[in-house]
Amino acid sequence: MCRFPSVVAVVLLALGIVAPSAAAAPIASSAFYTTWARTDQPVASGAVSRTWMWGPSADSGPLLEPYAESPGGQRLVQYFDKARLELTHPNGDSSSPWYVTTGLLAEELITGNLQLGDTTFHHFAPAQVNVAGDLNDPNGPTYASFSGLMGVAPLASGAVITQTVDRAGRVGSDGSLASEHVTATDVGAPTNHTVASVFWAFMTSTGPIEVDGQTTAGPLFPNPFYATGYPLTEAYWTSVLVGGVSKQVLVQVFERRVLTYTPSNPAGWQVESGNVGLQYYAWRYQQLGLPVEAATVSPLPVTGVTVSLSAGQPVPAVAHVTGYVPNTCATPQAPVVTLGGQTVTVRIDMVQPTNAVCAQVATPYSRDVPLGAFARGDYTLLVNGFKTTFHAS
Repeated sequence: MCRFPSVVAVVLLALGIVAPSAAAAPIASSAFYTTWARTDQPVASGAVSRTWMWGPSADSGPLLEPYAESPGGQRLVQYFDKARLELTHPNGDSSSPWYVTTGLLAEELITGNLQLGDTTFHHFAPAQVNVAGDLNDPNGPTYASFSGLMGVAPLASGAVITQTVDRAGRVGSDGSLASEHVTATDVGAPTNHTVASVFWAFMTSTGPIEVDGQTTAGPLFPNPFYATGYPLTEAYWTSVLVGGVSKQVLVQVFERRVLTYTPSNPAGWQVESGNVGLQYYAWRYQQLGLPVEAATVSPLPVTGVTVSLSAGQPVPAVAHVTGYVPNTCATPQAPVVTLGGQTVTVRIDMVQPTNAVCAQVATPYSRDVPLGAFARGDYTLLVNGFKTTFHAS
């Protein structure tokens, strides 16, 4: 559904749900920003008219959430309208698209299994939260409505989707929906479900994206399942209220997202990503009452940078960065490298609990950071504000 912030806020307040943030929050981590910017910066700048994949801005500040396999048993996360971004392994390869992950929020909501580690869960009932449309719609299906549909056999590939679902999870059929010409597509998902043709076209689409601060054309996602995960259910038509107006919408629950298709919406906004980030935050922190732990993200103090060049064309370059970690609570993250013309920018973040009492004992920091390979020329290197230059020849 198209997001109108004032409407969302009013509905949340009417339900007694406190939104993650009363105002737009800055994107705390440079790695989170890179992930957000790929699909959503072109939307924010007006370069393209299409659904937000994350949202116009972050809805929460940076948080630390329990996760067994992360350093210290906690990982950095930040909530957006439509997802949660996560750094589970902060010292991993920051150049990998999987360095930042987007949580299995829809799976947790549909099963009630709150994930606290790769194999660690707390078990609750499936969420009584509407999957699409107005959150206070008394008749729209909830995640609990879809919970019993996870084991339903898939449609035949190519079958026209006319099946419907209601709030009670009852499945029906409406032959008139065949006129929408939406079909089931077998994508080989290990969850044994098809993907609606309109959703698969979106998941594999190309368009304006941002890479290294420049708008270019490319796949919206490095992998079709990167943002959505695998389908957990088949796609179903249902009626939901959108801004108080009843609309016929196709809904499909994936591991990470809910995708909706509203034929009456304008082009670019017919396929949308549901507000799973807002829904999940409300479920986890308001309905379940789990504690919120704020985090502080700041640049690591850098005291020196040298650049080593190797033989070859283009010329491989590595920066040797020295600095310090100022206290016993701060955890350095993997460097994030951004290339922009003749300028190379490296951001090394530190994360720490906002309210922790930390010993102010500095620890030396040293790391070699691969910068990439460069054509002949002069370059400026910025590492957390520390500036140096190098010449590739």
